[in-house]
Amino acid sequence: MKKQTRQWVRGMAYVMLALAMTACTLGVGEKGKTQTGELMYNGWIGSMRDMMGTTIETALRMNAVLAASGTEQAGLLKSLFYSYSMELDTIGERHWRITDTHWQHSYLEVEMLQGQSLNEPGACMKMTCVPVPEQYNPRVEKMDGSIVYITCMDSHTWTLVSDALDSSDCRMDLTLTNESGFWPPTLQSVSLSLSGQGMFGFRSNVTYNGVRLHKRTLLQYRILEPFAIKLSYYEDSPETQYLQSHAGFFTYLPFIQAGKLEMQVTNDQGTNGAIATLLDDGHVEITYRGVTQIWP
Repeated sequence: MKKQTRQWVRGMAYVMLALAMTACTLGVGEKGKTQTGELMYNGWIGSMRDMMGTTIETALRMNAVLAASGTEQAGLLKSLFYSYSMELDTIGERHWRITDTHWQHSYLEVEMLQGQSLNEPGACMKMTCVPVPEQYNPRVEKMDGSIVYITCMDSHTWTLVSDALDSSDCRMDLTLTNESGFWPPTLQSVSLSLSGQGMFGFRSNVTYNGVRLHKRTLLQYRILEPFAIKLSYYEDSPETQYLQSHAGFFTYLPFIQAGKLEMQVTNDQGTNGAIATLLDDGHVEITYRGVTQIWP
């Protein structure tokens, strides 16, 4: 059931993203004035959750292991990686491979380039999402092919920057802040904020008059007011605690609680722009072509 739920959530996110890409004329009635902007936001937040589940939460788990003492590491490895569908293998010194047995089209490689853990200013973790060629589907996972460097700037701040040569459909130049300080080993009660900018790409293949066309749509975003992020957890058993999302997946909604976002979608039909503001009551305020409306 959990696997089916993850697939449904992921599938709906891509449906919304696809709609947003072709939504230049969507919308009837009063609410329809901003429906295109709302679809753009749905596409962005679905893609954002995928990215955060793959990078930020994986880095949290990996860093908890690296920052722990030798006696604590074995327990953290068991609870954070060798359970449910996660597997972690050592492939070199300070270099690991993380595999999800339920989603095998890609795997993560994590390598500490500098420092013992991301608690140390100047420490840098390289994260690569490697596609499996025989199972690769570019419409499934926009993180495939991404190379992200996570660097500790100080005791409260980390940057997530994609490689300058990265040609994947997920690019980022983001700053992550934890006002409470270093990541706690238990990963509980972590409140974060995220700022910066990035891009998500969406690829599709269509056949027109017998000719197969390859189309690409870009969703560029800029965070105008930092997003407040709350990571929550559930206990599967008294002994083992799992993150609600794991590499490549996001299962439960929501965890982005506040913030303001500027979006721009470009495809063969032109360019659309919108602004989304997350409200305290969980609704989102969408401004599209001079009209502002609140969506549930």
